[in-house]
Amino acid sequence: MPLWNRILDCMMSEKQEAAQQKADFAEGELFRLFEQEFGRLLSPMEAETVSMWLDQDHHSPLLIRKALMEAVLSQKVNMRYIDRILFDWKKIT
Repeated sequence: MPLWNRILDCMMSEKQEAAQQKADFAEGELFRLFEQEFGRLLSPMEAETVSMWLDQDHHSPLLIRKALMEAVLSQKVNMRYIDRILFDWKKIT
């Protein structure tokens, strides 16, 4: 029985690592997408804002990406506008 428990523990930890790597990749792609749409590197304050959306506000990378696309379509590509979009969407749900 202990062998099965160890095997299950290994399988679960591998699954968790894979999920974390996928999340890290999505976050890295998010920063790259912001830089692509802004046409420049993000400033430290802008990078911190994106990190806060992910860590403190618990927005998914997909939701942030959609807010960025909304701002691009509106031709208002700045962090405050995107922050307002996310705030309004969070208020609705």
